Formats: sequence, C-alpha cells, structure tokens
Amino acid sequence: MRVLFFEIFESERNTIQKFLPSDLQAVFTAATFQSSELTPSSGDVICIRTQSDFPEDRMKDISAVLSRSTGYDHLRKLEDRPGMHLGYLPEYCSYAVAEHAVIMMMMLLRRIKKQTVQMTDFNREDLTGRQIPGKKVMICGVGNIGSEIYRLCSKLGMNCAGFDIDRRFEEVRYVSLSEGVQTSDVIICALPLTDRTEGLLDYKQLASGKSDKILVNISRGEITPAADLERLLTERKLSGVGLDVFADESVFADSLRSHNPVLVSDHQTLLRLQNREDVLMTPHNAFNTSEALEQKSLLTVQSLIHYQKYGAFPCEVSASA
Repeated sequence: MRVLFFEIFESERNTIQKFLPSDLQAVFTAATFQSSELTPSSGDVICIRTQSDFPEDRMKDISAVLSRSTGYDHLRKLEDRPGMHLGYLPEYCSYAVAEHAVIMMMMLLRRIKKQTVQMTDFNREDLTGRQIPGKKVMICGVGNIGSEIYRLCSKLGMNCAGFDIDRRFEEVRYVSLSEGVQTSDVIICALPLTDRTEGLLDYKQLASGKSDKILVNISRGEITPAADLERLLTERKLSGVGLDVFADESVFADSLRSHNPVLVSDHQTLLRLQNREDVLMTPHNAFNTSEALEQKSLLTVQSLIHYQKYGAFPCEVSASA
C-alpha cells in the first residue's frame, strides 16, 4: 500500500519513518494536497494535516484520507462521497495544546509582545501587566483539551469556569456563555467547529463584560470572526487576543507561504491584527511538542496499518460524529 504524506515537517517525517513497516510505501512532501504536484493513483491513501483541500479533479481515484489531527471538520466536505474512508487520530496532544493556550494567556496579561518591541530603546513606559492568581477564566468547550486548560489554570490560582452543552466533568464549575463573558478576565476557546459554534464568539457576544478581558482561541478560527475581534480591540472591549487558528486556514496559510497578496477581506483583517502589539498569532502550532509528535507519529502509523489490514481506520468520521 502506498501512502502520500502531505504537509509534512522534517521532524515529523523522521519520526514517522521510525515506525513505518516495510510493506508500507511512503512518499513525503511539505506541500498541501491542493498545491502539490504529486499525482495520486488508485489505491493510494492520502495522509494530511488540517490545511489541505481536495480539488475534485484529483480525488477521482481516492477512497481513503487520514488526517494527522484529532479535529476532523476539514474532512466533512468528503463525507458524502460513496465508499470514502475518512480517518483521524484519537487524542494525542491535549496537554500540548492546553499548555500553549495558557502560555498565550500569560504573554497577553504581561504584554510581552509590546515589551519586546520597546526593548529596542529600553522603554518601560506603558508596560504594566497583570498577575494570574485570582483572575477569572472561562474555558469555552470543556472536552479533552478544555479540561486540561481548566486544570492548568486552577493550578495557577485562577477562578475557573467552563461553558459546554455536555457537562461531563464533575470537577468543573459550569456557567452559561453570557454569564461567563460578563464576569471573566480571560476567555479561552477550545470548542469544536460545528454549525452551532461557527461565529459563536462574535462582537455581539463579546462586547459586554470587562473591557480589559482577553481572548485566546486554540480551536478553530471560524468561531471567532476576525473582523469582530478587530472591532472589539479598537473599541477597547478586548485588551488582547491570542490566535493559533484562523478562518479558511488552508487558503490563508497558502497565501502567506507563497507571499502572494491576500485578497479575502477576513485575511486582510488578520494581517492587520498580526501587526498589533495586543495580538499574538502562531501558525496553528499549539500541538507541536516533541512528546506529542512522537505519539502522533505512532498513532498515524497504527491507523494506516489498521486500514491496510481491515479496510477501515480505527477512528472514522461518521454522519453522527
């Protein structure tokens, strides 16, 4: 069986090769599926991350796609194709992503980006930050990642609350979304992207509450519209934003990599946000630790072996998922 790996990091390639059996033929490229010149053949398995798209003219011979991610909303566009197997990975990076969210929160509260800018002339004016203990944080989406964020914030002495329609953790103090927005110093988005959550944390939802609250999003960019975030910052209804995810991320990422002008208005907004001293952006990299990479690579190979043996992935997207 041949597997075409797209969006591959060099470090990821080396780790995956360590686990690959001899009867799996692997081809690696750093390019996304849509931008690669690799031509899939019948029977090939496509293995991607989250920024690949699926041009129709390249999908005619493909019946199996495995995403090296726990999120799978980007696979939904293929779920109606007859005989298509769409796989994803079980939980492997919850702590890594949670840690990244907390780091972003700390950097925003202590205004680290502005500090680094003003270091050029050792200017300490207007750099007063805020300490963490006693601050109120609401985690939106208390699943595997959200529960880790909740635990880490609790250990830091924060007053934690969670918002989720599925209240499955007994140790979590749950609140309504409106109550959490009204009282929180920090809002961290760890929600999955669904029809119900798309655009959920918009201007109308976030305009109330404390004017110096900060927002961190490590889940999906479509949940926090970029234009609304810019307006909230401009009107001083947010004091800081941290983003590791972006709407239409595959298009945005391809544009940045190719250094082509970004023409979509939302992406132009993101570029303006990137230049602000009260905004932190990272390239969807919260998952990327050496520990998580090892586990991710092992699970990827195990999923491919399972498909080779049984004709299905151990974790597959279903209509009810």
